[in-house]
Amino acid sequence: MNVIFTAIILSSSVALLICNEGAFLPALLTGGESALKTCATLFCVYCIWSSVCVAADKSGLSKKTAKLILPFCKRVFKTTDEKALNDIANNISCNVLGLGGAATAYALSAMQRLEYKNNAYAQKILFILNATSLQLLPTTVIAVRASSASISPEDIIIPTIICTYFCAVLALSAFLVINKLCQKSYR
Repeated sequence: MNVIFTAIILSSSVALLICNEGAFLPALLTGGESALKTCATLFCVYCIWSSVCVAADKSGLSKKTAKLILPFCKRVFKTTDEKALNDIANNISCNVLGLGGAATAYALSAMQRLEYKNNAYAQKILFILNATSLQLLPTTVIAVRASSASISPEDIIIPTIICTYFCAVLALSAFLVINKLCQKSYR
């Protein structure tokens, strides 16, 4: 991936230098400034939501939320490891709120526990749910759009819900069908 990004940066730099050499340095500086603003915005959003997640953990709210999602998690992930299920439930909750960065710690913890229990099936399901990231409130994208002076950054809520729902359902359905077919072929 680094090679690809380096090639893109070098080729676009050469093209800009050939076409308009006077625009190269200003483009470089404004691009860096824009990247720094976006990073600062995301840093603030992740700090706030990570703090909310920690506070929810310490107050017991995440355990109550996990209990609501627990029946779904037990049925889908087919594991009895309470700690892994709690991490999975917290991960799903963070992803639903659009907090992919905050959800990562829970996903890694759940993956380690599932690996220890040798539950590859649950790991695959968790990976699929993280990759499709069903979201009801895409807070990170809204924050980036707001920091980029979007007129209405919240306009993406409904399309995000529709898109992530269909992606999650399609990916899980495809996995379950392929998994069933593979099990039948091994018999």
